[in-house]
This record gives sequence, C-alpha cells and structure tokens, in this order.
Amino acid sequence: MKRYIGTALLIFLVACGQGESSNTDAPSSSAAEPPNTESTENEDQDSESNSVQETISFDIPATDHDTIATLIREFTTTELSPDENADFYLEHEEPGREGNFVLLVTSDVEAVADRLQAFIETDTNAQKTQTIHIDKVEFSSTFLENAQARLYENRAEFLENEFSFFGSDLDVINNTVVLQVRTLEEVNMDALKEEFGQTDFLTFNESIVGDIKNDEISIPSEEPSFKGIIEEIDGTFVLINDEIYVSTSNATIIDPSGVIAPDDLKLGDQVNVWTTGAHDAVKPTRGSALFIQRVNE
Repeated sequence: MKRYIGTALLIFLVACGQGESSNTDAPSSSAAEPPNTESTENEDQDSESNSVQETISFDIPATDHDTIATLIREFTTTELSPDENADFYLEHEEPGREGNFVLLVTSDVEAVADRLQAFIETDTNAQKTQTIHIDKVEFSSTFLENAQARLYENRAEFLENEFSFFGSDLDVINNTVVLQVRTLEEVNMDALKEEFGQTDFLTFNESIVGDIKNDEISIPSEEPSFKGIIEEIDGTFVLINDEIYVSTSNATIIDPSGVIAPDDLKLGDQVNVWTTGAHDAVKPTRGSALFIQRVNE
C-alpha cells in the first residue's frame, strides 16, 4: 500500500464578480408587489457565468526539480485522462510561485491533489520539500493540440491567403494556441467561431511587417534577426553568413529602388533579414523571412 504524504493544503478559491447585496427598507405601498422574478433569474445567470479560478498548493518531500518533473510527468500520463490533463510548467516570474512547478488540469483541483498525493510514495531520504501548484484551466492539452492541427490543415478557410499564416504555437502557461499572422485584418474570425464554437482558446501575434501598406514600404522598427552576405541560393532559400537558410516565399523584399522579387537577390548581396523567430535546431538553422532589406553599397 502506498503511503500518503503529510502535507499542508492551501486552497484558494477566488470568485470573480460576486459582490455583497445591501438590504435597504423599501417604501411601503398599499398593494403588495409581486417579486421581480426576472431580476432574480438574471442575477442567477450572471452568478453562474462568473468564472471561478481554483488553485491548490502543497509541499512534497523531494530533492530537486528533476524529481518533481519526473513525478508529475508519470502522474499525468498514468492517472489523468486526456480531457483532464493540460500539461505543466516551471514558473519563473510570478511572485510567490517562482521556482515552483504548476500543474494545469480541467477538473476539480482538490480531487486531483488527493490523487497526486496517493500516487506519491514518501521519499524518506529527501532533505527538503518542493511546492507544487495545481490550477484549473478551461482547455486540455488534447483539445489545444487538436485545434492547432485543424488550424493548420484548414488555414486557407481562416485566413485571407496562405501568405497570411506564419505558424502557430501552444502557450501552456496561458492555456491557448498562439496564431502567428501577418495582420489581424486577414483573420476570418467568423469562420474560426463557426469551426470551433468559440475563439477563447486563441491568441494572435501580428508579424513585424503587419502595419506595412501596399503603397508605403517602411523598414521594421525592430533590429534585424540576421545581418550578412548571401552565400548560397537554393530555390526559395538563401543562406546568410553560413548561419541560417531563410525562405523568401512569404517575405517582403526591398532595396533602394523599392520592392523587388526573390529572384532579384544575388550571391554576395548584403542583406538585413527579419524572420518569424521560429528556427530549426540545426546548424546552419532554417527559418522563414518576413522582411529582407538589400543594402548593397
């Protein structure tokens, strides 16, 4: 039989938007008025619609972060259903949680905490404890991963054209899918809502060239991702300083004369390149260019 860990549970239930009602004496009337059932029903509906953020925190004997990470990974894999598990992460910034692991679930946090404690066997050799936080969120990892796949497969239905889409990422901490797009104006929000029934699980990042108009080409205000010489041209990819192969397919490319085509780029050209920021973990790396400035002197 597994031994339960003696822990101090701290339960924080924060109810949003629930105020106290004040009682005042109403002026008397000659006839009793019927109760305002419509108002009561509306208040009940508002109360039900108010979101309740649940979190629970407790300490377990453990030597280091690797031990906790392994434990949580095993627990989420074997004890949580795909509809419950929303992944976990190590908090680096939030005061009071910095350096602690946070487990995200879609079910009752107290019940999950009980199951996690029952899953853990006491480490009698541990000289210190580690704090775990369990937060309730709306979307499971399975839902977000499936949504991300559907967004990519059907991107032509949700965006003005294929060049409007620069990729997507899963944001575990904020429990969303992040869509990288050229401009928000090119996103068909109605089509997204029709496909998924909602868009609350989505956040959007506009590209650094999102505010560039067709009739006015300006250089992005951010520093270039890469600066250097074009050392190789392979179809739609160009190699910069033996550092990165960038795809020019979706890029806006300019030189002092104005907008130019990818085919106008030549070996030896000096360029400044702004990319999507998503690069392969190889050397030289690979990525997609958003904006290329040829600065030949």
